[in-house]
Amino acid sequence: MFDIDVDLSSLWIPLYQPGFNWVVVIARGLTLNRSFQVCREQFKVHSSWGNDPDGKIVENDRTSEGRSYAIRIHSNREPDEKLNGFSAKGLQSQGTACITLLERLVAGLSYFKETNEHLDTAGTTLCSGSRASDGNVPNVRWGGFNGLFVHWSTSRSGGGPLCARAVVV
Repeated sequence: MFDIDVDLSSLWIPLYQPGFNWVVVIARGLTLNRSFQVCREQFKVHSSWGNDPDGKIVENDRTSEGRSYAIRIHSNREPDEKLNGFSAKGLQSQGTACITLLERLVAGLSYFKETNEHLDTAGTTLCSGSRASDGNVPNVRWGGFNGLFVHWSTSRSGGGPLCARAVVV
């Protein structure tokens, strides 16, 4: 999908935990800019982060610099309902590992390729594993503009359709 040569022979897959059925692999060197480009090749993308999300999303709990890695997430089309009402700041203080923007984009592309449908058609994924230089948190949903909508919220925002996706790392 990303036109990247990847050696997965030493990839470690996180141990299974009940409900975390979906393995998402992030290839070494994959960037937000490249993932946005691939998304735009598949469907409309509207982003508050402009054409250089790598320059604006400066903090991520996990990165693909130097290595490929895998995470596990729930195989739900919508974000984790049990995390509804929690802000990124609250999730961080609890030590809850959550999806990054890059991981959410890759998961969404993978889901689209497999099903021809989209994640987050009713809810919005709070990508609390990522932060912009101003401290804001990316979020992702489908619809509104008949496409993928990547916006932001403050680190204290949560509830309503805004809900995180927990990860196993």
